[in-house]
Amino acid sequence: MKKIYLLLVGAGFVLSGMAQVKHAPSALGKSYGSRDGVVATPVVPGSADRVTIWSDDFSDCGVWDIVNANDAGFPAFIEDVNFECGINPPSGPALIDEIASPTSANGYMSVDSDLFGGSTGGDWVENCWFQNVDAIDITGYDFVSVQFYNQYRMWDGGASDGNEYCLLEISTDGVTWPSPETFEVSEAPAGTRFELWPTMETQDPVDNPTLKIFDISNGLQDGATQLWLRFRWKGTWGYAWMVDDVEVFETPESDLTVANVYNGDFVADYEYAKIPTTQVGDLNFGAILANYGYTPQNGTTVDFEISGPSSYSTTASATLPASSLDTLWTGPQDIGNAVGTYTLTVTVPADDLPEGDSREKDFEITQDIYGHNNEVDLVQRGFDQDDEIAIGCTYFMTADGEAGGIQVLFGSNTDANQEVKAYIYEIGEDIQDLSYLGESDDFLITNSMINTGEYVIIPFDGSVEVIGGSGYVVELRKEESGDRLYLLSNVLDVDLGTVNYGPFGAGDVVNWFVGWNWSPSVQLIMDPSIAVNETVAVGNIELLQNSPNPATTLTNITYNLTEASNVTLTVRDMTGRSVKVINEGVKARGKQTISLNVADLSAGVYTYTLADGVSSITNEMIVR
Repeated sequence: MKKIYLLLVGAGFVLSGMAQVKHAPSALGKSYGSRDGVVATPVVPGSADRVTIWSDDFSDCGVWDIVNANDAGFPAFIEDVNFECGINPPSGPALIDEIASPTSANGYMSVDSDLFGGSTGGDWVENCWFQNVDAIDITGYDFVSVQFYNQYRMWDGGASDGNEYCLLEISTDGVTWPSPETFEVSEAPAGTRFELWPTMETQDPVDNPTLKIFDISNGLQDGATQLWLRFRWKGTWGYAWMVDDVEVFETPESDLTVANVYNGDFVADYEYAKIPTTQVGDLNFGAILANYGYTPQNGTTVDFEISGPSSYSTTASATLPASSLDTLWTGPQDIGNAVGTYTLTVTVPADDLPEGDSREKDFEITQDIYGHNNEVDLVQRGFDQDDEIAIGCTYFMTADGEAGGIQVLFGSNTDANQEVKAYIYEIGEDIQDLSYLGESDDFLITNSMINTGEYVIIPFDGSVEVIGGSGYVVELRKEESGDRLYLLSNVLDVDLGTVNYGPFGAGDVVNWFVGWNWSPSVQLIMDPSIAVNETVAVGNIELLQNSPNPATTLTNITYNLTEASNVTLTVRDMTGRSVKVINEGVKARGKQTISLNVADLSAGVYTYTLADGVSSITNEMIVR
């Protein structure tokens, strides 16, 4: 399988400047996401039993000095742009999400370049920093590392012209620092300056939060007993940079850690939480391995084990220099396509600090559901704009098939009584080259569908053929209105499977955008039987096929009246016995929807009859 489009993104954290990158298409102009909803607390990579020398969570802002380069005697840089300590979510015209660090609720440090630049920006140069007031005692430690959480997005003039720098600098006397008038690592004394994203380009998204880890041992003078840290921003009308939870710790001699595991190649393809049997193909398992130690790990054997309906194991060899990370892949593996939940476990050999030597992840092979998101640590993601907005995902087909519709989880911020539509497109040369394939009928969101934790199925108006080897965008779209549309989502989308449509570019440019750090619950159903394919009209009534069909819990019965009528719905089993009767009362002319609960019905075929006192129409439905 091959990813359809390319864009550069960080792997989530960096040791000593080494980065894992991946590719997909750049958005047009500054883009942003909503920061509504509760952010899940991430798992901290690394070893829990290492020696912490010093740490700070920014709950006490007095620990830090905040400095602007102009105020410090460097007039080439603009004044009045500074870091702020506390809870200061980005609030410029093109905002990004607030940092999702473990202790963000009690404060963090942030510089909001976009707020300073406003809607038009300028050609000034911003240069500001924060540094600890009191020395950090490192007496007796020859090997020292620093880690901290970040949230950042690069604008870089919109052309990747190299004018933005996020830097960590160190001093052993609090006076001698790398020059504030230089920015390259090579322009500072060895080991005293570290650039957080040396290869990043415009609009490259990163995980929120991103953990950065640097071994600063080479920058410490022999016998150094004190340490100061400086976090410095340089740029012109960027987005924002946020920092939280700084920790200084003793670098161990040997500490190989499994930082993350993947059941799909997120670099060249996509990683799915749910894969239908027809689309499994060969899976490429991977892991991000971090060597936190100061000794290299050469030819290390890494075990990959799959447990579930079928079992599988393989090994791969990793070589990691001291204080580095790399992503290790198994290559394509055939584990079959038996339906069920699978667990991928990746293990490295035991070392000085065993915490983190193993990590696991679950994924599913399903009968017909294709999904990027799972149901763990879900948050709300959506948009408050009155504009036409779409939220969706990208799916790649390994084999031909038919799609019948989508299923979604509506968040509590969603407004009821609004109509939405599901769409499916085939991807051409890039994300702006989409070919329309199909859509659903107008779908009415009711209160009973919101914040229930149950998926709502929205069928296409007729099944849609998909082709193996092609990629597809599947979306849920609201029209231009004041209604809010929020879907439950996973907060970290490492494979950039999220696609949104709307006014998210500079100057509110409307287009398709990728690079969002969340996977919405827009799952594709590879079952053509759920598609709406039959409409019957008699007298005053036009009756549509119920959807979803087959149904398991709720199904919607939509009908249209040419004049106001007293409506009754009767459901019968195949013996003709009435199992449900719903008296709707007098309903107005136009389209109406009945939400029918079939959870208490046995699996089988049923009929449903809609009557208005003069005429009636009967159709069939299936209950699973």
